[in-house]
Amino acid sequence: MMIGKVNSAGGIKRLVMAQAENSAASGDVYVTLTCDFDPLVIFAYGSLYTVGKSEAKWRLTKDGNWTSSNTAHHTASNITVSGRTITAGPYRSDDSTGGYGYVFAFGFPD
Repeated sequence: MMIGKVNSAGGIKRLVMAQAENSAASGDVYVTLTCDFDPLVIFAYGSLYTVGKSEAKWRLTKDGNWTSSNTAHHTASNITVSGRTITAGPYRSDDSTGGYGYVFAFGFPD
């Protein structure tokens, strides 16, 4: 009985990750990440004065619709996706704490 077929020449697809970060002494912080793969899961977070902002987005296929983790229980980031380029922000901070933002993307290599 055959359960599945293995493409030995193609190798095993492994999940890959890309990340980007940005920081500023104060003011607005945007983070842009361009992946060399189609992102399937994105997580972004950063500072907003004393409160953090975070959001996750995911989809089942590279052509699928994005689903967001936005809920009323936290402050969401603003993640935009255009092809393989992801932009998140604005994150903002005052002069005393400094602003920062991070983006992580996960997917399978081409």
